[in-house]
Amino acid sequence: MKPQVVQESSFDRKRHIFGAIFGPLCALLVYFLPIAGLANMWIYDFDPAKLHEQFPEMKDYSLYGLLAIGHPDEKEGQPTELHSVRKSLEELVTTF
Repeated sequence: MKPQVVQESSFDRKRHIFGAIFGPLCALLVYFLPIAGLANMWIYDFDPAKLHEQFPEMKDYSLYGLLAIGHPDEKEGQPTELHSVRKSLEELVTTF
């Protein structure tokens, strides 16, 4: 019995290339952001379906993690008074 050969689409090839670039890029960001005075956090525990619901333009993307980047808190991780203040999606997201 011959093994089945699966043809890879150009979209799959692009996705693999993007993954090969994005992984090392994230590693560099995580390393260099603190040097620039910024903190970062890799977020892996999220619900992709909820993100796709909020951001339908991302429906064709598989999400594996998020990289949050911002200024570190001076109070060693204690929430600031702005912790619960949120902007609306319309203020943050531009769709094309």
